[in-house]
Formats: sequence, structure tokens, C-alpha cells
Amino acid sequence: MRSKYYPSFFPDVLVATLGHHMKDPSKTKQELIEELSVLKQRLQELEHSESDRKQAEEELLKGEENFRRSLDESPLGVRIVAAEGETIYVNQAALDIYSYDSVEEMKRMPVKERYTPQSYAEYKIRKEKRERGELDPSQYEISIVRKNGEVRHLQAFRKEILWNGVKQAQIIYQDITERRRAEKKLINSEEKFRTLAESSSFAIMMHQGDRWIYANRAAKEISGYTEEDLYSMHFWDFVHPDPETW
Repeated sequence: MRSKYYPSFFPDVLVATLGHHMKDPSKTKQELIEELSVLKQRLQELEHSESDRKQAEEELLKGEENFRRSLDESPLGVRIVAAEGETIYVNQAALDIYSYDSVEEMKRMPVKERYTPQSYAEYKIRKEKRERGELDPSQYEISIVRKNGEVRHLQAFRKEILWNGVKQAQIIYQDITERRRAEKKLINSEEKFRTLAESSSFAIMMHQGDRWIYANRAAKEISGYTEEDLYSMHFWDFVHPDPETW
């Protein structure tokens, strides 16, 4: 049977080799049979080697396909960039974050216009560090400008990967705009509470567990304790030991 991985050349070689040795009067029939057996075994080894190579190639292609599909379907934005910053690949989630219709549209947009002024200045600093061979942060926040002018805040994760056998950078984006807005509202709420509490003539104190964590100005004046004293005290240190004497 002829191998499907090798041309008919191999059986022909066996026949030619056998014919050559059959003409050699010094070779016995048994020696010729043994040589033929060795040649057949070598052919089988070559066939198995070729089969293993093809299987390894198929598994590699399958792994690359699965990896590419995982990027395409990721809910996080993914972008592959070259050392000079050129976009090589971008998934749909990243296009949605930037509100671009295609990779080509993103490539046409100048980098400066994709960032807010502050984030663009920070981007140039990171780029200059990489060009000098210095380590730059693998995680950082950026503020981008979408195609419609809306500003979005992203958490970026950068690492080096091999892409088509070449070392490139993979950047994963997580949109944290809503989280940033919630944090800002919380900070504003805390500032309003502190303003009202500090202007109140009533003592206002807050504790967490058995420790004081906040006391307004009236509470410190009424108790006679400083802020440092109160924060170092346990909750029950502030309470009179005999409630009947209140």
C-alpha cells in the first residue's frame, strides 16, 4: 500500500534497493529479506512522523482559532498593537466602547483625538518610557473621547504577547465610567454631609464597631475631647459606667 503522506517514490526506492541487492551475489536471501524489513520499518517511521507533524499543526491552528474566537466574543474591549502603536487587531467590544464602525475607522482617527488632553499627555509619557526600554505600568486608567464627543473612562491592562509569531502588546479595556460617576456622587454626598455636620450645633458622632470614626466640632466641644482622643477611645469608654447617675 502506498502512503498517503509520501509519493510513490518510497515504495519504488524499496523495490529498486531490493533489486540492486538481488543482483549482488554476495547477499543471501535472508539478508535481503532483513534489509527489506528494515527499509519498510523506516518508511513506517517516516509516515508516523509526518502524521504527528500534521496533527500538531492541526492542534495549533485549532488553538489559535479558539484564542481568536475568545477575543472576538469577549465582553471586554481587546486591542493588539505593534511597538510603534499601530492597531493590528481590535474586537467588537472595543469598537463599541470607542463607537467606531470598523478597525479601519479606528486606524484613521489620530491617537491624539482618541484621548482627552490629560490622558493624551499621560499616553505620551508611557510611550516614551517604553521606547527607552523602561518599565511602564501594566494597569492604568485613561479617558477617551468617543466619535460623538462623549468622554468615557477606562481601566486598561497591558501585557506583551506573541501575535502571528511576533511580539506585540495586548491591551484589555474595561469601561468604568459608571463606577467613576458613582464614586463622584458618593464623594459629593460625603462632602455635603460633612459640611452640614460641621455647621450643626448638635453633637454628631459616628462609630464603626467599638471605635469612633467621626465626631463633629460640637461633639468635641461638648465632650472636651480632641479628635485624636476620641478616635483612640473605645465606644464604651465614652459612656458613663453608672447609668443611674445620669
